[in-house]
Amino acid sequence: MPDAWADAGAAPDAGPPVDAGGPPLTLIEQGRTEFAIVVSTTAIPAEQRAARELATLLEQVTGVALPVVPESDRPSGRGLYVGHTTFASHHGIDLSSLGVEEWVLSAHGDAVVLTGGRPRGTLYAVFDFLERFAGVRFFAAMKTVVPRRSTLAVPSDLRLRLAPAFAQRTVFMLGGGDGNATHNHYRVRRKLTTNATSLPLDPLDGDTLFVGRPYLTHTHHLYTQDFPPDHPEYFALQPNGSRAPNGPDGQVDFTNAEVRRRFAETLKGYIRRDRADAADAGLPPPLMYDLTPNDNEHRCVCMQCLALAARTGSYAGVVLDFTNDVAAQVATEFPDVTVVTSAYTFYTEPPRGLTPRPNVLVKLAQLGGEWWANPPRDPLRSMAHPVNATARSQLEAWAATGAKLGVHDYWTPWNQQHLWPYANVRGVAETLQLYRRSGMQNVFVENELFGSRLHNFVDLELYVASKLLVEPTLSPEPLIDEFLDGVYGPAAPPMRRLLARLEGLQHEEPGILATVQPADRASFDADFFLEADALLSEAERLAANDPDALRDLRLERVPFDEAMLFLWDTLASSAGARWTFDRASVHARLTAGYAASYAKYGDWGAALRAVDTRRLSFLQRPPATPPQFAGRRVIDLSGPQLTLATGGPARRVPDADAVLGEAWRLDATMPGAAGDHTEPPSLGFYEPTTGAVTTTTLANVPSDERFHLVRVGVVRATPQLTLWAHRSWWLSSLLTVAMQGGLSTQRTFEVYVSLKLEGPGYVPGSTRLGAFSIDRVLLVQTP
Repeated sequence: MPDAWADAGAAPDAGPPVDAGGPPLTLIEQGRTEFAIVVSTTAIPAEQRAARELATLLEQVTGVALPVVPESDRPSGRGLYVGHTTFASHHGIDLSSLGVEEWVLSAHGDAVVLTGGRPRGTLYAVFDFLERFAGVRFFAAMKTVVPRRSTLAVPSDLRLRLAPAFAQRTVFMLGGGDGNATHNHYRVRRKLTTNATSLPLDPLDGDTLFVGRPYLTHTHHLYTQDFPPDHPEYFALQPNGSRAPNGPDGQVDFTNAEVRRRFAETLKGYIRRDRADAADAGLPPPLMYDLTPNDNEHRCVCMQCLALAARTGSYAGVVLDFTNDVAAQVATEFPDVTVVTSAYTFYTEPPRGLTPRPNVLVKLAQLGGEWWANPPRDPLRSMAHPVNATARSQLEAWAATGAKLGVHDYWTPWNQQHLWPYANVRGVAETLQLYRRSGMQNVFVENELFGSRLHNFVDLELYVASKLLVEPTLSPEPLIDEFLDGVYGPAAPPMRRLLARLEGLQHEEPGILATVQPADRASFDADFFLEADALLSEAERLAANDPDALRDLRLERVPFDEAMLFLWDTLASSAGARWTFDRASVHARLTAGYAASYAKYGDWGAALRAVDTRRLSFLQRPPATPPQFAGRRVIDLSGPQLTLATGGPARRVPDADAVLGEAWRLDATMPGAAGDHTEPPSLGFYEPTTGAVTTTTLANVPSDERFHLVRVGVVRATPQLTLWAHRSWWLSSLLTVAMQGGLSTQRTFEVYVSLKLEGPGYVPGSTRLGAFSIDRVLLVQTP
């Protein structure tokens, strides 16, 4: 590019142009124009779409319909030259040098060039132009704000060549991958990369594969599918002397030279196939390939692996040495490929004396504290927040190695039975800015939404995040203000206060909020919900004539309504006469909110809708607290709150005797120990960290074969504390619901199980099928 060009590195695509010093080049004035939109005769589908959208949106802005013409009809003169035009080449723009996601905005006499790398760069150029000069704002997939202007001009000396600051910018939000076509296209308008890992892609959106075969994370088992079964030494040695299985539940022996050779050959095969497919599709090939161990903790404990871990001070040294070796073999044929591995679970700490190769990128998995990862991370707050100091120091330690870095981040807690009102817009902005200062290149985020996982200000969060993923030096405050004003109009002031209130309270609360249940959040008192209701009611009144704003305001109520229904008795009791809400009305509003969430964001299929339906049923008529526990803090796990199996034969079944009409059951029709109902019934706790097991055996079994509360014992929660039941342990559950993450002290609970025992093995003379059923677990806080 000529020296006159400004290589800004990234596009501040809100506000005035950064180089507006030259006299204006007027494109449209008072409803008149002599300009046309000019497209190359060899334009690809994405460039054709860019031209059409430019024409459509400029007409909406100015009322003027610019014709879209082929370059053969207008090789020069007054035009907006879109895509890979001959005009652009003749005016100093080296189209072949543009990266896939670079774009150019430039003025040349009485013409403007909007172009970029293929296949997507021209789309970015058009959307940047529309935001920068026409004032269009793509606030959400279903909310584009188009101002009306009679005149449109650009600086006559406009020269910008731009590219996003982060190479990967993937925010995985919606059901079915990235959702429907409307949401997919919005991702392009916001310059976010796709998370697709296979062809075909949508040529109109200029989609490319960022990560190649076979998948984007935890891929080792996809490299071992053809390993011969007569070589168990290829797999991780376990402490008991066995070898881990082949598949996603196992790991490989990371120091085995033949395993490394086979991985390298398989990876080169994936690359060759991807390049052939990309060439056939006319697309650039992916240059990133994932080589992350499987998602389990079956690390290899052979002498060679343990010696390497000891020498480097971290098991990450074992994983990184393995990845470096495979990457070195791949580089002999494909020097442009980057191999991606992770720092995750048992391999998080950066190793000593071992540096990732130049063609290796380390992806830091910022697991939320709800997984009790090491180090813990609170995804509900900024990485700069004091509670995230340990996670932040680990990031800084990896940055100090000089490695290429990426992140697999989480903006929505996963391991929770329900969510609650929260917003983390400024926290996300601060986190992204910290990532960029740390040298982060790739950002992949899990921020899944559906029905009962809808948090507050999700569209604003994505809007601000998308801006900062392109240009992290932007201040989030103007972005927040323009979004609230543009989306909510007159209702913006109360929504601004609501956002400030949510974020302020979250910042002040102790502990890792992703692990703190609503009943234990200090700020979730009656005053909080009354204030939120007043703000939302005010906003709805001010937005009464705006159906889009009303739809979004009602979705903001979903987390509040759900939390209110969970906490209803406590809130109503503390508020007294001030609690004027009607439970049935709030429940009906929440039910409608779930439906509206599905309509806006899509859903994740029948199974998860069924989960939501069960949750709504539970919230409509939750079971009463047993009278003997009146006045005490009780965590009631029943209905959808109770999960007692992560695999195996145990299943949830209808049961007319159960408190909510369903129970978890093991019976004599099941194989192995699950079907054994001849021994005295036992329950207890297991602490994996220490290996401690406590057991309660029932000496006197009720003869009525109905549910009865059984006291299991007294516990203080730890991250892995597990309740188990039945000699098979097939009925078991983590009790992290009692944990208060990040707090130095933990409460103590008596644990009761509502248990039904049937059949002659438990009740002499019974003619029923032997069965062991649980419908409810109560954690009753000790005084």
